[in-house]
Amino acid sequence: MHTLTTIAAFAAPLIQLAAAHGHVAGVRVNGGSWIQGCDPNWYYQPAGAAPNTPGWKALNQDNGFVSPDAFRTSDIACHKSAKAGETYIDANAGDTLTLYWNTWPDTHKGPIIDYLAPCNGECTSASAGSLSFTKIDQAALISGNNPGTWVTDTLVQNNFTSQFKVPSNLRPGNYVLRHEIIALHAAGSANGAQAYPQCLNLKINSGGSAGLSGGVPGTSLYSATDPGILFNLYGAFTSYPIPGPAVGGPGGDGGSPPPTTTLRPTTTQRPPTSTSSSSVPTGGPGGPGGCTVAKYQQCGGQGYSGCTTCASGSTCQKLNDFYSQCT
Repeated sequence: MHTLTTIAAFAAPLIQLAAAHGHVAGVRVNGGSWIQGCDPNWYYQPAGAAPNTPGWKALNQDNGFVSPDAFRTSDIACHKSAKAGETYIDANAGDTLTLYWNTWPDTHKGPIIDYLAPCNGECTSASAGSLSFTKIDQAALISGNNPGTWVTDTLVQNNFTSQFKVPSNLRPGNYVLRHEIIALHAAGSANGAQAYPQCLNLKINSGGSAGLSGGVPGTSLYSATDPGILFNLYGAFTSYPIPGPAVGGPGGDGGSPPPTTTLRPTTTQRPPTSTSSSSVPTGGPGGPGGCTVAKYQQCGGQGYSGCTTCASGSTCQKLNDFYSQCT
């Protein structure tokens, strides 16, 4: 019989994850096949049980954030103690990647920023501290103030999706895509901003001839006192200074677009939140197309439209209104 201490120890990380924010669950290239990202819950699985994916694995089991007092550490690059993903997203220059967050609170308004870093070799053996990031795309305030309408509202309306277009002149090679939301709901106070960097390995198979230059390490992207980091979301304002370097691109071209610009999708179909070892079509009931959900994966919650039938030996347990999990 399990003791209460054992049960509590097992339940604690699940409750933390359910009560927190979000992560990139997967990606589609040009609307194609589902490519699994990285699920923080895999940390609790037996060694070797987690699938190999392009998503970098980090110690963000609470779906938590990197705070400004850690902006001078490598945690800001790809999240806390991040390790490289084992595979790649295959794409070409000019392709559009749709990134699917598992969820996002509508109260956590702020910018969405995309960077690329060349790996100069295999990204699968890169370290977060070795990467130099060039900002490719950014969007933030759309209209209004106190708090206004933000690109994160668009992400929530579009089933927690955001889009990134690979520069059309980018040369073939291996890159790390750094996709990030900075939540500003507590940014009016020192150390209150919340950064959620998500990294994925990207292999560009065909493209142009331009490389990336002028990139900076993650530790140089932001400071704790930048105007876009220390920012009162609940005051009167007419614009928002997106933090970080200016938007660049292959060959060093490009300039910073207006901070209210958004190039996010207007409609996006929500996929199942996991595939491979997490959620596999079976031809039976339980979700879109018939599928089952592996143990420790999401099986329900408000806004969730993936599989709801747990694999044999586990059942779907409601942890809160937004998250149910196979246990």
